[in-house]
Amino acid sequence: MVWTRIARSLLQLFYPELCNLCGRRLLTFEKTFCSHCEQSFAITPFHTLPENFITKRFYGRLPLISGTAMFLFAKKGKVQHMIHQLKYKQKKEIGVYLGQLYGKYL
Repeated sequence: MVWTRIARSLLQLFYPELCNLCGRRLLTFEKTFCSHCEQSFAITPFHTLPENFITKRFYGRLPLISGTAMFLFAKKGKVQHMIHQLKYKQKKEIGVYLGQLYGKYL
C-alpha cells in the first residue's frame, strides 16, 4: 500500500497528469480537466425543456421526440476542443468523465 503511493507519486513527478483542454498540471483532486476549465463549461437546462433549441433545430430533419445538449457549443471554444480530443485524439477518458458528470447532473 505504501509502496503503491510512493510509486504513484514518483510517476506523477516525472509524468504529471495534464488537463485535456489547457495542458495545466492537474491537482490531486482533479481528473481529466482542471477546475478552471471545468468551471468554464456552460451546462444547459435543455433536458428540462420539451421545446428547446436542439429539438427545434432538428425538427423535420430527424425522427426526433426530444433533443438535448449537455453544453453550449461555440466554434473554437473549449467544448469544441474537448469534442475534438475525444473524437480525433481517441481520448476515451473524456467520454467516460463527461458521462459520469452528466449522470450526476441529471
